[in-house]
Amino acid sequence: MSFETEMIAKRFGLEPIPESVMRLTRLIGHQNADLEAVALVIKQDPMLTARLLRMTQRGDQKDQQQDDESAVQMALMRSGLGLVFLLAMGDLLMRALIKTFKIMLSIQLEAAHPREVAPILEEHMLCEVNFRGKAIGKIQLRLTEETGRLLASRMMGLPAESLSSSGQKDDAVNELANMVAGNFLSNLADAGLSCKLTVPIVYRSSDFTIRSVPRGVCERMVFRSREAKLFLDISVNPWNE
Repeated sequence: MSFETEMIAKRFGLEPIPESVMRLTRLIGHQNADLEAVALVIKQDPMLTARLLRMTQRGDQKDQQQDDESAVQMALMRSGLGLVFLLAMGDLLMRALIKTFKIMLSIQLEAAHPREVAPILEEHMLCEVNFRGKAIGKIQLRLTEETGRLLASRMMGLPAESLSSSGQKDDAVNELANMVAGNFLSNLADAGLSCKLTVPIVYRSSDFTIRSVPRGVCERMVFRSREAKLFLDISVNPWNE
């Protein structure tokens, strides 16, 4: 981790990138990474373990006699290193989102299990960013119009009820996405996974399905605060040149 990133984390009470995630990114820097070494790192981090088991649908369904260590090894054998890339990059993206919201909006986001938060059933705002480098991928941030109005209000310092224009909300969400992308890029660079990101685009959609890149693996992360809820989708294909 860079000195600047560490100082910002300390100043705003943010958790730095865990050593386990840094070790994981170093291991997957090469396509011939040792799965046993990867499994050892994941098993030592409860959050990485929980996410891996959830993504492979083992978190709730695994045999009661099977411990997490065996479950992690089985999950990696079934899914391979593509899912490990998703674990690492998803962690870096999650921290970028939480950092941006806390510093820029004074909103403390907390991660929630996707099953604990009701999906967005109506047309909603969707901000999309693509990336390419050590892997190719797609990031999508989904939020309701009400949440978009709240974020625009915080960004512009205006009462939420005064913001009726969709353009104002779009501009604010786009600017916020740029900040998240910048923090994500910084995290990727610190972890040795440098990538280039496209400019964020904001549009509306009634489709709540995760949109994966070709031959990619994907994850949906959910965040909420007292004021809002957000859905953050990431899809990664590490083997596409």
